[in-house]
Amino acid sequence: QGGPGPVGKDGEQGELGPQGARGPRGKIGSSSATLRCSRIGGIVFKEICFKSSQLTRNRDKVPSDCKPWQPDKKWNEGDWWALASMFKTKVKISSDIDREVDGGRCDNHQAVMSFSQDSDFSKVWVNKKTFSFNPTSQGETCNLHNDDDTVAVYACAI
Repeated sequence: QGGPGPVGKDGEQGELGPQGARGPRGKIGSSSATLRCSRIGGIVFKEICFKSSQLTRNRDKVPSDCKPWQPDKKWNEGDWWALASMFKTKVKISSDIDREVDGGRCDNHQAVMSFSQDSDFSKVWVNKKTFSFNPTSQGETCNLHNDDDTVAVYACAI
């Protein structure tokens, strides 16, 4: 007996078969928080979603689509600078903090932090629930708004 012959031409397409069984649910990846945060226009830092707003007076201005909360952390001045660098609206701002009384480490606002965008010294307010360092050394006003270019940063529940 000889070998197999040539392949014949394709036949007619058959009908669609029944739907197969549903597969197991996939794992939620670490990028899902990043994706949810990006959908509201936020930025993730240390696995927390943040948004900012420019302040015009000494009161909270919660960004749209943000449900503010204050993470219970012990972040330091380096963490403040990392967030300030992410949310600054001017090209050059100073990482040097004005240590006088403007701002402070307080819990009287919903924001996590605020900062003025001066090229010499930044006036800083941080939420005491999130930050462990004190940005002022001569008392504190606990003002969120400390200059015309003050930016407030909010942690957003997603």
